Amino acid sequence: MLHRIGSLASVEPRLAVFAYDIASPRRARRVRAALQAAHSAAQYSVYEVLLTAPEFRGLLAETASACCLDEDRLAVWWPRDATRIDWLDGRLRVAAGCIHGSRMTIPTAAHGAFNFVVCYDVSNPSKLRKLAAKIAGEATQLQRSVYWLRMAPTALLDRLTTWGRWLDPGDRLWAYPLRRSADLWQVGGQPASFLPMATHHWNTRST
Repeated sequence: MLHRIGSLASVEPRLAVFAYDIASPRRARRVRAALQAAHSAAQYSVYEVLLTAPEFRGLLAETASACCLDEDRLAVWWPRDATRIDWLDGRLRVAAGCIHGSRMTIPTAAHGAFNFVVCYDVSNPSKLRKLAAKIAGEATQLQRSVYWLRMAPTALLDRLTTWGRWLDPGDRLWAYPLRRSADLWQVGGQPASFLPMATHHWNTRST
């Protein structure tokens, strides 16, 4: 199920999602402090933030400057129509209200593939390894528990339902559709060449 959780109108703040994988606890605290001051919803190391363009640039600069590009990873993306798909407590459903709640039609009849970012938070180590192996077989890892993949919406819903069966109560599995691959950035790590991010040039990209 898709649910609108923000606005992408140019005159309004825009929903962005930040996810981090920081090797140093000290650097992680700096990134977490910056995101917690701005976030509208959070799940472990994944933060949804509603920001104007100047606010976004400022937050990206603050979080990226706290990272070591050789050891840490910071992923940022803009969900298509500010939507999120959740598998929670045994079914696909709308995430807890972030901004407002007008429903939109899920594009299951659309032809072709779409870009998605898939995240999970699993407490059981054995199930975590199995789920990670399943997702890694079809997706590109951005950082721990965060993956990029491209497939048809119907196929993604099938995958989420299948992968969701590995979860225990309280675990999370969710996905964000992207308008285009360029709506995904990655700072640090060793991103694949097709990912639309520049490890050392994040500050030259416009929003």
